[in-house]
Amino acid sequence: MKNCKVIEDLLPNYAEKLTSEETNQYIENHMAECKDCSEKLKIIQKEIEVDKRVDLKKESNYLKKYNKKLRIFEAIILIAIAVFIVTVGRKMLIIQCMQNKIAQYDEIDNFYRKCNYYQGDIMGTTEIYKKEDKFKSRLSDLWFCDENTRLDVREVYGNDKNENWYIIDNYNNKDKSRKTAMLNQKGSKKTMKGILGMHNFETNNFWELFIMAITSNISSESCNGKECYRISYTVFTGCPATPILWQQEHYRQIYYLERETGLPVRSIDNRDIRINHGEKEEILDYEYEFGNVTEEDMKEPDIGEYEIVK
Repeated sequence: MKNCKVIEDLLPNYAEKLTSEETNQYIENHMAECKDCSEKLKIIQKEIEVDKRVDLKKESNYLKKYNKKLRIFEAIILIAIAVFIVTVGRKMLIIQCMQNKIAQYDEIDNFYRKCNYYQGDIMGTTEIYKKEDKFKSRLSDLWFCDENTRLDVREVYGNDKNENWYIIDNYNNKDKSRKTAMLNQKGSKKTMKGILGMHNFETNNFWELFIMAITSNISSESCNGKECYRISYTVFTGCPATPILWQQEHYRQIYYLERETGLPVRSIDNRDIRINHGEKEEILDYEYEFGNVTEEDMKEPDIGEYEIVK
């Protein structure tokens, strides 16, 4: 009886295979002669088997729930990726389409473009005349400062070969005025692009196009009586090597592009430009005419009326 008590205490561990070889031998020798302990072992083994099945079922149910949640999560991720690809892809197609439409006007050699702009206490007009290889640019700034009105007018005459330009300035502030001219100036490709280019809405490679698409908001709106795409995007001006893109300096640029032609109808520059009374956004409204520029429009002024400066 004494031995049975010891064996009963050992049977649970024995059934779980947790006892040593010597203990196993001892238990098995005892059970060979004791039917009661053998029956108790069978009961314990059945209970263990039932417990294992319950544990397996619980584990199986847990794994099923886990796999279900994992599949749902994977589905959400795939849907999010698909939505991202479709959304960004659509934006890239719209931007690329507008850029291609605008690019068709770069080769036109007879056009007139007018841009009215407003920024804080400054308002002005830029007019560009282009006929064959010659151009005329007229920039008029009207300033309202300290109850004074000041008008600055700058005209640039030249050709698209970047040579033999000359620049004239008219300055008028109340009773003060001055007219000067700079002759034999030479332009640069960058200056030419700034004067004759139809827009600054461009990207140089796929990466820039992709970043523009990611950061942009695109909607269809009417502007100055024309159906347009309103494209608001982030312009980065910092070093391209900056590891984190948003650590670069950046600002929001907004373009209203006519859907039919791609030409800018309005642009809004939200970069921080400090003038007189703080930081102001710059608003530009555009008008275009093609094929109507005449020799009279390109008529050059009498330089004799101007003070020649270097």
